[in-house]
Amino acid sequence: TNREIAIDDYKIHRLDRLHKKGGGVCAYIKKNIKATVLKDLSKVSVSNFHQLWINLQCQKSKSIIICVTYRPPDTSLNCFEDLLKPNYVQALTLNKQILVLGDLNCNMLENGQERRALTNFSTELNLTQIIKTPTRITATSQTLIDVILVSSTALVLESGVINTSISDHLPVYVLLKLKAPKMPACYITTRSYKNYNPSLFSSDLVTKSDRLLSILSNTNVNTILEPFKDVLHSTLDVHAPLKTFKIRNRSCPYVTNEIKELMKSRDLHLRRFQLTRDEGDWVVYKEYRNNVKIKIKAAAKDHTFNEVREHKHNSRSLWKIINNIIPSKEKETQVYSKDPKTVAEDFNLFFTSVGRNAAATAESLAKDNNVALSNPLSNVITYPSDQLFNFQSVTCTEVQRIIMAMPSNKSPGPDKIGMRVIKDCLPIILGPLTHMINCSLMTSTFPDLWKISEVIPLLKEGDHEIAASLTTR
Repeated sequence: TNREIAIDDYKIHRLDRLHKKGGGVCAYIKKNIKATVLKDLSKVSVSNFHQLWINLQCQKSKSIIICVTYRPPDTSLNCFEDLLKPNYVQALTLNKQILVLGDLNCNMLENGQERRALTNFSTELNLTQIIKTPTRITATSQTLIDVILVSSTALVLESGVINTSISDHLPVYVLLKLKAPKMPACYITTRSYKNYNPSLFSSDLVTKSDRLLSILSNTNVNTILEPFKDVLHSTLDVHAPLKTFKIRNRSCPYVTNEIKELMKSRDLHLRRFQLTRDEGDWVVYKEYRNNVKIKIKAAAKDHTFNEVREHKHNSRSLWKIINNIIPSKEKETQVYSKDPKTVAEDFNLFFTSVGRNAAATAESLAKDNNVALSNPLSNVITYPSDQLFNFQSVTCTEVQRIIMAMPSNKSPGPDKIGMRVIKDCLPIILGPLTHMINCSLMTSTFPDLWKISEVIPLLKEGDHEIAASLTTR
């Protein structure tokens, strides 16, 4: 069991040998390092070739992929080409540095068939074997069979073999140069309301009322929606154009100019001490440092107090303030074993096939219970036509009441037209909009353009890589 081989402060990831007791490979990983086993790649083949692929993320450094592997002496050398190579190529699609390490039973000190097989494999995939001294020493032989293959030698700070008397298999090691990756800039596309004027926007819409009124003579909801969308979009693009913005970190609201000047003085005195190493300069620096801490703490307290007092009647804002000042529990970064496009396609396939899968399940249940879905059930109750549910036409007053009751701060759809804009121009578009709704109800047709939405999968529980574990927002 894991308990029998556990090491304090380390988490074990193991891949046991098939159909035999003992054996297999495992990796001990510090608990402060985020590790995710790449399940699609990790396996023991029928010929007993072991591959344990793990994605590692240490603090803010760029993640790397390691493969802990083992080739028994009786396993064919074709395993490099047939088993290890396809998985390595798939791992390359994740765009991360890769290390392959383990006992491959190929003596790299002897120019034989085994060495040539591993060398050819490494050369083809641009891997470098960095262990150069024997890793197994007996009374009669010295061999180098424990290797570390790296995708980039620029990653390696130091490597070698550790001399120990515990076993005739000497442990190999590698120290890596891991730098924190520069986070890519984040951009969002939204409408700019900097120069937006509701009155001018509505006035421009009025000049295009002929196109809007032409909708009333048509009953095809898809045909109706086209001119409605074009008029609304073309007019809004003038008054609130779509723009792409770079997301910047917001400055701390309670750090005043006075505090910023104190921070500059603090940093100046620290640099002075680093140059002079004078005890007096150190005392001055500490005074500025402590003063900055006191000022920031007092400013944060006053800011929070004022925010609470200002929003004391708004529970939503109060909870936002509380969540900002209470330290949140650190969440484990979700690492995917596939490239982002493949993950997105898997999720999309799942969500778009929910209906088909439900229908197939219903047919299967009906078949198992001898229920003929094509035939109506004999005990169905029929009702008079005047008691059946039917859609009724809606009035402009009803549509106006519902729209005006909707929150204005909800996120817009793919068209980036928010509820705020709809409310501003409602007097102009109310008639055509009501006509579209009634045509949809009477023809039992929902417009194709309104079926498009932005779906965000949220993890409920279980494996974040399995689409069935997710819900949507």
